[in-house]
Amino acid sequence: MIHLRRCVLSRLLQPPCLTAATHANSLLSLHLRRLLSGAAEPFAVEDYLVESCGLTRARAEKVSGKLSHLRSPSKPDAVLAILSGLGLTRPDIAAAVASDPRLLCARVDRTLDARVAELGGIGLSRSQIARLIPLARGGFRIKSLGSKLAFLVTVPGGCQDELWAIKPGTRLFALAVVKFAILSQGKITKKSGLFKKLGWSQEDLSLAAKNMPSILAMGEKRLRQRMKFLTEDVGLEIPYIAQRPALMFYSIERRLLPRHCLINVLKRNGLLKINYDFYSTALISNEKFLDKFVHPYVESVPGIGDAYASSCAGCGVDQLKLLSKNKIMC
Repeated sequence: MIHLRRCVLSRLLQPPCLTAATHANSLLSLHLRRLLSGAAEPFAVEDYLVESCGLTRARAEKVSGKLSHLRSPSKPDAVLAILSGLGLTRPDIAAAVASDPRLLCARVDRTLDARVAELGGIGLSRSQIARLIPLARGGFRIKSLGSKLAFLVTVPGGCQDELWAIKPGTRLFALAVVKFAILSQGKITKKSGLFKKLGWSQEDLSLAAKNMPSILAMGEKRLRQRMKFLTEDVGLEIPYIAQRPALMFYSIERRLLPRHCLINVLKRNGLLKINYDFYSTALISNEKFLDKFVHPYVESVPGIGDAYASSCAGCGVDQLKLLSKNKIMC
């Protein structure tokens, strides 16, 4: 359990820089100035977003409409105090409020304190929670956030860094975690059932979800299409896919299928001496793929460059398939 927490959540939620104390002091000073000012001025939401939350004027103007019902800064001040107390810096708070303005209206006792307690209960430190808030958007206010994230620290299997489809600690991985965390339990159960119908074991699904949580948010049609292509057309086994869930997110028409067909052309004509792993050919950038599998064979296989470019543009792979039937110049 502790090992999994370190592998998944600790690497995702790196501590923010330690400038939150300065921001907390400035918030306190601003709040005291308001209390000492006897004038009952109307609450200017847009100004508050700029001065207290650190938003740009343009961004504040855009999101202020979602807070037009506020008549005083008392609730937002309480929220900012909680965020600063967790260690969020001014840029962190600006990012959190910009992505979820209604966070400023959250009940401190029923929502924020409760969420912090829940996340702490599954092993997250206060600094890790602070890291999660700007990324979670509206997800941080969802009651089930803690229980959903708990899935990531209780799945079976060890952490093998070389199998991570999205590098832990990056923003993309964090957003994938949050996307998974805000799914309803009903959707998770339904999607898990679909994976099992397609031949996935619970161990396979747990491994894939741990490495790329957003796989459980994939639409049914897209999921079926990718499984059909990877298992029937390419011939991959499900455990192989589960260890490399990024394969489920690459475009079939513009990436996987063109590359698969081109590699087959080279194989059928005896031009490849190495049996390349499918994932290794799918993972590399287009530039590297061209340098390794296209440019060296433009003379041996006339038209291969144009055929591959056409297939990547979404024009189908018929030209590539024809190349394997033509006589190759060796």
